[in-house]
Amino acid sequence: MIKTLLVKWHEHLGPSSVYPQRVADAVGCFPPLGLGYLAAVLRKAHYPVELLDVNALKMSEKKFQEVIGRIQPDVIGLTSMSLVWPANVRASQLIKEVLPDCLVVVGGPQLAAYPRESVSFDTIDIGVRGEGEETFLDLVRRLDNKEDITNIPGTVVKKNGKIVVNAERLLVSDINKIPFPARDMMPMDKYHCAVLQKPFVTMLTARGCPYACGFCCKHHWGNTLRQRDPENIVTEMEQIVETYKPKEVLVYDETFTINRNRVFKICDLIRERKLKIKWDIRTRVNLVDREILKALKSAGCYKIHFGVESGSQKILDKMDKKITLEQVMHAFRITNEIGFETMAYFMIGYPGETLKTIEESIQFAKELNPTWVDISIAIPYPGTDLYNIAMSEKWLDYDYWKEYALCHENGKIRRFAGEDYNEEDLEKLLMKFYRKFYFRPSYVLNRVLSLRSLSQAKSYFNGFKALALANF
Repeated sequence: MIKTLLVKWHEHLGPSSVYPQRVADAVGCFPPLGLGYLAAVLRKAHYPVELLDVNALKMSEKKFQEVIGRIQPDVIGLTSMSLVWPANVRASQLIKEVLPDCLVVVGGPQLAAYPRESVSFDTIDIGVRGEGEETFLDLVRRLDNKEDITNIPGTVVKKNGKIVVNAERLLVSDINKIPFPARDMMPMDKYHCAVLQKPFVTMLTARGCPYACGFCCKHHWGNTLRQRDPENIVTEMEQIVETYKPKEVLVYDETFTINRNRVFKICDLIRERKLKIKWDIRTRVNLVDREILKALKSAGCYKIHFGVESGSQKILDKMDKKITLEQVMHAFRITNEIGFETMAYFMIGYPGETLKTIEESIQFAKELNPTWVDISIAIPYPGTDLYNIAMSEKWLDYDYWKEYALCHENGKIRRFAGEDYNEEDLEKLLMKFYRKFYFRPSYVLNRVLSLRSLSQAKSYFNGFKALALANF
């Protein structure tokens, strides 16, 4: 039978990164859920499959080649975000050096944005666009049966010297039918994050998002929201708790509380099954109220991640966030009152940003006083409204991401200069924001008093050290 190896390559920071390596290391390393789903689907169909997280294992190129040489897979699947695309091209080259006849398949959002460019390399054989479970299984079945693999929906192939983008595959309508990720194939003890208690586990209960924030890329799952049933979700939670005994479970959904009845049912089931679980959710400030927060709290949810993005209403409107500063303040107030920890995501450098609006964001973050903040610089990802702005207003005078997909571009991605700062200033402004928030004496004291374990103390120390030593 066809033997498959699924690989998560090194999370190379790429030219768009603004973080020194030590800061990136403190941010963390997370399980590759996408590959976990693929592995589970292949295993359910009785095909031999293994998963190799090169990043988590900190594996050298030489060691990687030794491992794949020992496994001798027929197919190797690589997943790629746009930011780490050149690193995955490098992985494909390493594979072909050892296994020239192995079929190298790449997938991830990169393939949706630039399918032909991504498959143009001699060391890449096939691309998978969109959700990969059904497409990858179809590919393996056809290989096993020695059938034609050049016309599979959802793939990008090479045929008669040309790159062919086949018809799109429809999204999986009922995601309850997808088996739980094959976490047993992952080095679960290797994953870490400064703001999560170790060991932690991640999970997804929905795909897609109906909102249309200007900076968000939704090539992979689209705007159509597809949600798993409460029974299916809580059964996975039970399996996670029984198998891994995590101190924390992070639910990755963008808008977990968008369906109120579903949330209440999930919480009811957790209580009915007497499931002891400590979990986080991500959602929007306009999708919480006291009733739903109390239900979540009663079911073990203890931390909520909110996309705040800016302390300037002008910038929020430019982002098309469809929220107000008053809604943000109200959401954090009631969330704090009910006793949750909070994570606030901010972004600086959006078109129209000034030093004044950045300072407003810093002061707003301090006023909200979340448990944690995560701050990024606005990057015009392919397919986003922000990228369209960058092209139409000549911030980019060529298709940067197309050249990047071809590995012709190695410089830093252009960002948006403001009226009173340039692109290079954004990196210093980012660290200024981080330090002004995290290095407040009152904040440091609260974090010290909240320590629950030696491993958590070490994680906090590494995070603070990374920020203190970061230098551009």
